[in-house]
Amino acid sequence: GADAEDPLHVPEEVADGYQELRAFELGRQDRIVCAVATREGRHTRYLVLHPFLLLLVQPDLVSPGWAMVRTVAPVRAVEAQLDPADPRTLRLAVRLAVGSVGPCEATPYDPSVAPEKGFRMSAEERRGSSLFMLTLNFEDAKRC
Repeated sequence: GADAEDPLHVPEEVADGYQELRAFELGRQDRIVCAVATREGRHTRYLVLHPFLLLLVQPDLVSPGWAMVRTVAPVRAVEAQLDPADPRTLRLAVRLAVGSVGPCEATPYDPSVAPEKGFRMSAEERRGSSLFMLTLNFEDAKRC
């Protein structure tokens, strides 16, 4: 089965069934308002607090209490770094297996072309994984 193919299968990462571009009832889940910077501009998102997932959702303005999943990735694949120039900005690197489709709003990143300060990868890591970058902005540094 799928478990035999993926030794890093963590049931809690898929138990809730979150999928990008699929709506779900947000209910009373803890969340922090932030903005994600994409090529198209800044977009308001909720960072849903989940023990196993990086979960960014777009609030549904038509159906209150519902949200559309925009970015989902295992927390274990995410490296976070505060921007030294702005403590309200959190830069995230999502490291996935080579050939993986990156999170919806993340940008593919090649460290050999433009090394990002603070995110270092060995040559072996570069061969075995793909890196995607995401920038989140918060209203104040405490939320970040």
